Amino acid sequence: MSGDVFQASRSERAVGYVAIAWCLSFAAVSLWQLVTGLPTGNQFAAYASGLAAMVVVVLLLKVVGALVVFAAVHAAEGANNPVTVPAVMTRLPAE
Repeated sequence: MSGDVFQASRSERAVGYVAIAWCLSFAAVSLWQLVTGLPTGNQFAAYASGLAAMVVVVLLLKVVGALVVFAAVHAAEGANNPVTVPAVMTRLPAE
């Protein structure tokens, strides 16, 4: 498929970098929760292993989200493989 090459504007790249920072900051919170430990000795202690598993899954999802945004911003900056938008998506319907 042929298409147009998408070049992100400076503000779009800035939003991408903010999204990366957002994802990584919440990933840091998940990592902090995992390192400091989960509840023990209270009514939720029985759920600690399930909570630990969910914290790891959420941590991985946040890191993957940051990597996806980084890849999109990097490609939009004019890397060797710019994002190509299919021509079907760039055409407006005939009026």
